[in-house]
Amino acid sequence: MQGRAHIRLASDFWLGRTSTMHDRAFIHLKMLLAVCLLVNTSCTTSINPSSTPVFRKGVTLAGNITDFTANNFALLQQVLKTGSGVIGVNLPWNAATMDCSAGCLARRPANPMNWDDPQYAESPAVQVLDAITNYVAQNGNGAFVLGITYATPGWAACPGDPADPAQLAFYPPQNASDYGDFMYAMSERYSGSHISDSGVPIGKIRDWVVYNEVNSPAWWRNTACNVQNSDPVSYYVGILNQAYAGVHHLPASAGVRLLAGAFASYDRKSFDGTPGLRISTNYSDWAMNTADGDANNAWISPIDFVQTMYADGAEFDAIALHPYAPTIYGDALDQPPAGAVSLGNIGALLTQLKTLYPNGQNRQWHLALTEYMQQSYYDPQSDGWDHISAIPCPNYFCAQTSEANLNSLIQEAYGPRGSNQAYVDYLIWTMWNNVDSYVGGLVRADGSDKNEGLGSGSIRETFSAIGQ
Repeated sequence: MQGRAHIRLASDFWLGRTSTMHDRAFIHLKMLLAVCLLVNTSCTTSINPSSTPVFRKGVTLAGNITDFTANNFALLQQVLKTGSGVIGVNLPWNAATMDCSAGCLARRPANPMNWDDPQYAESPAVQVLDAITNYVAQNGNGAFVLGITYATPGWAACPGDPADPAQLAFYPPQNASDYGDFMYAMSERYSGSHISDSGVPIGKIRDWVVYNEVNSPAWWRNTACNVQNSDPVSYYVGILNQAYAGVHHLPASAGVRLLAGAFASYDRKSFDGTPGLRISTNYSDWAMNTADGDANNAWISPIDFVQTMYADGAEFDAIALHPYAPTIYGDALDQPPAGAVSLGNIGALLTQLKTLYPNGQNRQWHLALTEYMQQSYYDPQSDGWDHISAIPCPNYFCAQTSEANLNSLIQEAYGPRGSNQAYVDYLIWTMWNNVDSYVGGLVRADGSDKNEGLGSGSIRETFSAIGQ
């Protein structure tokens, strides 16, 4: 997730994403505790219907997720009024097995395949998601919820991996079956046929993401249990296939999809878009640099990752991708560096999927763009902006685009040369509002419109008009 939004870590978390590869790992884990503490104190446009079901725009609910359930779901109502067809919500595995009755610690459920096991039912993260799915089902005008899963809990981890939960979250589980049990239970819970212990009807989750940016060394690390020195794809395919079986265990799962990868494009090191962590374009390159202990070259091309997933027999319903632009203030459709996949060359990944899966028109050919945004410039509040950087200039954010320019970039991203094409099912903007210290939201941190240089218009209004 380059330079994007989300949350924080162990001392205040519900896990979102950060700006740099390493920091955003910590941004995710911060929100979890925030939810725990708060709860206890908490346009669809058809395109080529013969080849793709629907084109949708979406929004991820970032920041303090309980804000979206407060005041009779006032913020969520605003999101839905834009015509957003997909509402992305994070459900970290460690958060889903965490209750705050005794220290907010993740624990193994007594019956991990039971959708209503107390360890799930009493999780603040699960309770908030219950409420959101119910509201979207009742008031979403056809919108659906995307569940974004990741974050290995300590009880499921390899004993040799770091003890710090903030670090441990980004390692594979010791046993893939544990994650499969979790996805079995969650797909049952969010099948649209249950009522929570508190009497809330639980809505349906249609799409599930299996972990986050697994082609990145910050999000998918080499576990100490990897005594055979297997590549990271084989570990991922192991849990992916367990999750696939878990999600598709019910007749009610017809139409529910499991999304693989959530592949990152690449990491930008500096404000001018220079790549930071170079992406390896083939496995020999990756293996050589990894063997040398050079983490700066450990990213794997989405193209190469998908090729190896195919060879390993991966089961999935669509590919999730984060097709960030090559620069934080440039054209969303610019060509990225070699090995990366952005909106500007998304056809390369589509072509590969059609070659690998010649009969995959109703499944594997589809791309869900589950995370995307570009930042809008901020400055001191005395100049009328809504955010002050905690990082002194010059820095990664100083060259961000204006709100007026961001308005144009949004239209490019959702246009016919961007995401509005066959087999691209939707593009999710990662944030509704700015979340300190990231300013990629559709509105400012206080909910006011981004309208600098736009006259009587605003970015929110432009987003609302997309697809209409």
